[in-house]
Amino acid sequence: MKFRMKCPHCNSLMEAEEEWIGQTTQCPLCSTEIVIQKTELSHEPEHGGTPVSSAPAVSSPPAGLSTAEIVFLYLFMIIPCTGLFTLIACVVLYFCWTASQPEKTRILIRHTLVAALIGIVTTIAISFMLTLTAGLLRSSYDDNGEKARGMACMSNMKQIMLAVKMYSEDHSEKFPDRSGAAGLEMLRRENYLDDPRVYVCLSAGTTPADAGKPLTEDHVSYIYIGGFDENSDPDQGVLFCPHHKDCVKVGLIDGTTISKFGKEYNTVHGILEKEGILKQLDRFSRDTREYIRKKLEE
Repeated sequence: MKFRMKCPHCNSLMEAEEEWIGQTTQCPLCSTEIVIQKTELSHEPEHGGTPVSSAPAVSSPPAGLSTAEIVFLYLFMIIPCTGLFTLIACVVLYFCWTASQPEKTRILIRHTLVAALIGIVTTIAISFMLTLTAGLLRSSYDDNGEKARGMACMSNMKQIMLAVKMYSEDHSEKFPDRSGAAGLEMLRRENYLDDPRVYVCLSAGTTPADAGKPLTEDHVSYIYIGGFDENSDPDQGVLFCPHHKDCVKVGLIDGTTISKFGKEYNTVHGILEKEGILKQLDRFSRDTREYIRKKLEE
């Protein structure tokens, strides 16, 4: 049997069943928790209001969020990096609404946590994609830069080998007999190739010598092995650039310049061994042997 009762907080009029007496429910208007009990009421509703049902908490449907509230919440929280604001948002929601609307607060916090999780996952995914893209772009940039430096290096070595061949024509078909910077200085000093920038590979990071100044090991990035002549094996390398990964550029006695690939060319020892220089140490002068020893120790 139904009876009428008032909310002790907002005085709104409600209807309830007698079997609900003693149970706890929420006022449909002010959301305050009240205990269902019979009270003496006048026959007419106060303030001309219409009685509203006050079903007990065990059978009443949970409070919910409006569609607009949920959409706004998710649109805000899934923005990358907003996951860090989750704790602050939950604390604010707790203190603002727990006292008056506990059920709505719980739903709002649950949606906030889910949306924040989406935001964190989105942030991680975007960060990963940006890192991957940056890596690919840098790799492409490095590859293009290395190709350009390799072409410039090959041009330098061709000029050096041309100068060596010109020197041999004027010196009984003998190449400069000294090694390293000392041998290349013979070309510069006699004006076969006087541009100091040609003796430096861009991949080495070596600073060229000042114009008109003698070449030293600090201003030369190429390895030159002296003591050969035009009668030597034309495929024998005498000029080497060790500053390219898995690759060495070689100037041959016949004047050509080629690139050779392989992991064995990653070290000076591997280059000189592969090109047969170490097998011929006995034929070189003491100065050349000392130069080779220093290069192997670098």
